Amino acid sequence: AKAAHYAGGDWMAPLLGHHVREDVADQVIDQLADALRIGKRAMKRAFHEARDEQGAADREEALHEQAGNRELIDYTPHDMNRMVRETERVLRGNGGEWEAFIFGDVHSMMRLGEQAYTHRIDEPDEAPPKVPMLTPYTPASMGLRIDQEIAFSQRTANGRRRLIEVPLSLVNKILGHPQPTLAHVRGLATHPLVAPSGRLIHERGIDSETKVYMHPDFEVNVGRGIRRAYKRLREEMLEGFEFADETHAAVAIAALLTAIQRKVLDQAPGFLFNASVQSSGKTTLARVIHVVVTGHDMPVTTLSESSEEQKKAIFALLLASAPMVVFDNIPDGFTAHSEILSKVMTSSVMHERILGVSKTGT
Repeated sequence: AKAAHYAGGDWMAPLLGHHVREDVADQVIDQLADALRIGKRAMKRAFHEARDEQGAADREEALHEQAGNRELIDYTPHDMNRMVRETERVLRGNGGEWEAFIFGDVHSMMRLGEQAYTHRIDEPDEAPPKVPMLTPYTPASMGLRIDQEIAFSQRTANGRRRLIEVPLSLVNKILGHPQPTLAHVRGLATHPLVAPSGRLIHERGIDSETKVYMHPDFEVNVGRGIRRAYKRLREEMLEGFEFADETHAAVAIAALLTAIQRKVLDQAPGFLFNASVQSSGKTTLARVIHVVVTGHDMPVTTLSESSEEQKKAIFALLLASAPMVVFDNIPDGFTAHSEILSKVMTSSVMHERILGVSKTGT
């Protein structure tokens, strides 16, 4: 009976459960050993082993509580390839806030911000309205994104695990990975659009067919036919605009449809809004199209006479996946000889150096 009592460890549970001090536990074990005529050393060794196991389990539980809903990963700086793979695996499986993906060969995210090289309509010195846009990750923002999903732990000299900050060296290797396994996207859309297969794209996330990152800011409302939809656009969206004829009005609607579908097109035409008199609604027409497509006011930019400045501005806007690039207030009699404009409207790819970052993007 005594042997079974000892083997079952029934005497040990109260000591472990009440977290008795070591000296008190030794006294209790001495008395138990004398009463049960069992070896003190064996009992103390069993108790200390059980206490160490309980302590390790308690510390592990506390570690998981600190990690919360994040995945707990042991940080091994001597195996950075595995660290990069594990981190990218977690980021791929968790969209969350600031979802990470590759756009233009750059680690990017979607945010509401001010597009570079733009300004408020008719106010060149004023900041542009904020619109949904893609923006490259910085080491700081990528570190925060990783920290949302992963809690890194590292073993101390005594073998215990503790949580550590996201290592900067790992962040830099993620951003510099030549062949990242994160999803690649071809652009941002905040409005529903139609895939080449005829399927309506409207759910949040990266569409598997088109690789468009959909961030919906709308409710899907399927109409009752093409003619009715066209009639509604013509009568409601274009009400008050004085077109030379219905062909010109149809071109305005074509501009709207192009803006909607642009993210799934390799190439698309540009549209010129001109009139014989000033203040006839050219910018307003473009503004209406932008608001209908995005739900946000339209930032505009100017067309510099410098080809280098044109290149910088257009590439920065393309890298933000702007829904529309609008050059406002083109001077009367201005003749545009722009190699870069010709290139972006006749080619599906633009490859340039990213300003402020020591790398190029596509």
